[in-house]
Amino acid sequence: MALTIDTFEEQIGSRRGNSTEFTRKFTAIGRNGTTPMSETELSSFVNSQIGVHPDIPITMDGLGINDASYDEVSNPVTQDANPSKINGHYEVTFTWNIPGEISRRFNFQAQGGHFVQSLQTISAWGPGQVSVTGVPLNLAGAKLPNFQGAINVVPQQDGPAKVEGFDVAPPAETHTITYAAYESVITPSYRRLIYNLCGKVNSVTFDDNPPGTTMLVRVNGERRLAPLGHLWTIEFGFGYVPNLASGSPLVIGDNTDLSLSKKIVITQKDGLDLLWIYRDAQKEDNYHSVFPLPIAAYVERVWPRADLNALNLPGLD
Repeated sequence: MALTIDTFEEQIGSRRGNSTEFTRKFTAIGRNGTTPMSETELSSFVNSQIGVHPDIPITMDGLGINDASYDEVSNPVTQDANPSKINGHYEVTFTWNIPGEISRRFNFQAQGGHFVQSLQTISAWGPGQVSVTGVPLNLAGAKLPNFQGAINVVPQQDGPAKVEGFDVAPPAETHTITYAAYESVITPSYRRLIYNLCGKVNSVTFDDNPPGTTMLVRVNGERRLAPLGHLWTIEFGFGYVPNLASGSPLVIGDNTDLSLSKKIVITQKDGLDLLWIYRDAQKEDNYHSVFPLPIAAYVERVWPRADLNALNLPGLD
């Protein structure tokens, strides 16, 4: 026969707590067919409710659930004359407090570097509102230089152009999400998944943020020994950079020239893609001075992408 839980509810007015410990009490009544629920069945059911029942979270205000104790309830009718017990009727107390000593810890951090080559050129833009955004990019048709994904190419007077690149760092951390679960959930394969996703940018919508805006920049985790098993607490740090807003283009060129005929107008760019400008020298007619002239702008993908929803963090849409 399957276990039937007739009652499992929090007792009104049973919550107690301070800065280091919280407790909540529940009434549990169950049976297996006509046989009252045993202590073994109670223990299995109680453990299944931790982190699942909305009033029994794994962590609460930084404290971890550390104990679930029970008392069999006395018969309120006969206990004065005969203090017998009602089998299958229990009072369960859940306790949250500071878990035991840390037994394991990991720290992952996204890394930047000096980038001279992109993973892919996403788009190119030229004067006179020239744009090349389709894949594959037809740069020759738009009469724009094709640098094959090289970053920050600088022309030289006495030789071929030089690829100088840029120092690129991960975005600043803008928000964190904390996740607590037991080792049955935070398995070695899940920890490898975290490691592989650190430094990746969202390829699809994640936490209501559109693709190309969010990077997992940092992950810290620690494991503590608790009475119910090894409890992991993991903090995920994310960096967010918005995509170029529709209707708010980037305009590159001479600010004294009000027309757009000689300016580069960029209307599409994901937040975490890299934009760089290729410039060449041009002589000014009146004063015969030489100044850098924007020839083209390139949007480069420098960070790999992945589906961050694979983290399976609770509470995210």
